[in-house]
Amino acid sequence: CLQPVVDLAGRTVRYWWLIGGFAVVGGVLALVFGVARAPRYESSAVLNYHEHIQSSILSNSEDTVQRNLGDRFRELLLARVQLAKIIADPKLDPFPKLAPELAVDKLRQAVKFQSLGGNNFRITFSDSNADRAMGVTAQLAELLRAKDKELRTSTAQSTVNFVMKQKEE
Repeated sequence: CLQPVVDLAGRTVRYWWLIGGFAVVGGVLALVFGVARAPRYESSAVLNYHEHIQSSILSNSEDTVQRNLGDRFRELLLARVQLAKIIADPKLDPFPKLAPELAVDKLRQAVKFQSLGGNNFRITFSDSNADRAMGVTAQLAELLRAKDKELRTSTAQSTVNFVMKQKEE
């Protein structure tokens, strides 16, 4: 029962130079790969959405409300109009050599939006420039916040107008 283990140990000792050679070659290749590859910086922004009147009270399903809110925020964030604002800024444009339409499509693929649960959301963007990654993420969060505020204000104004019209009738 011990003989196979002893045979394996003997072969290992006999071919130590081969094992050492593989370790050295692997280390050199890992070093070359690590130095040759451009660094990627990832920036994230976490958003916490708070409703004054919770939708879960009205619809009885918090999971559905969370999913709908996450889908709505994703669509607002990745809308062509929103992303075009980032591409229009020369300091933030991660694809300056591309046509604006192609740059918007590439930016849409580079931005990640996650729903973390509990009305928390994460926007993530990675780039080879740390300042640009941070700037794009901050701008995306601000654009999303402003667009959501604009839509909520518009909805509230429509509701007020409807109620005032009903009151007059």
